Amino acid sequence: MSMTASSSLVAGLKRVALATVAVSAALGIGAGTAVAQPTLPGFPSPVPAQLSDSPIVSWFNDLLPVPPTSLPSPFLPTAPAAPAPAPAPAPAAAPASPCPPTARACVDLANNTTWLQQDGHISFGPVRMSSGKPGYETTKGDLRVLRKVKDEWSVPYNGPMPYSVYFTTDGMAFHEGSVDVQSHGCIHLNHDAAVTYFDQLQVGDSVFIY
Repeated sequence: MSMTASSSLVAGLKRVALATVAVSAALGIGAGTAVAQPTLPGFPSPVPAQLSDSPIVSWFNDLLPVPPTSLPSPFLPTAPAAPAPAPAPAPAAAPASPCPPTARACVDLANNTTWLQQDGHISFGPVRMSSGKPGYETTKGDLRVLRKVKDEWSVPYNGPMPYSVYFTTDGMAFHEGSVDVQSHGCIHLNHDAAVTYFDQLQVGDSVFIY
């Protein structure tokens, strides 16, 4: 390398060094310089005050958003309010039938169903049942419970009639029996229904059969 080239390189390095020192001094970088306060994330730092004499720098600083004094706390969702309790279900209405609301027991012979009700609302059933076969038809009409016998025995037909609830004077009653077999006029019920009818029906209660 020639002497002229070496002199040019040294001169260039000196100019770079001097420019670096000048910029550092302008920005306040160096020994004894106070450390700038950190800015909040997302907000650009303003140009240092040493350079703020420039009109362009002043315009730039005026455009910067003012950082908040503190970051907002993360949103913490609150627990959802407990749902209001569901209202109690209304009593089931009795099926559309001629059975009056005053009847405690209703019997639909055509559909082989029967149910208990209170004030026109079903309290038990409807359940399947069987009634009198041809020649032994079950009596229709507005009848009354006449008597109850838990362990009854049919003398004319020589058979058991558990949980009998009589509603005619000639021996017709609700009682336990096969709901798939027609009777001699009684209303056959399965075991659970026969027990319920025996427990809930009282002497004098209305029995409507249609």
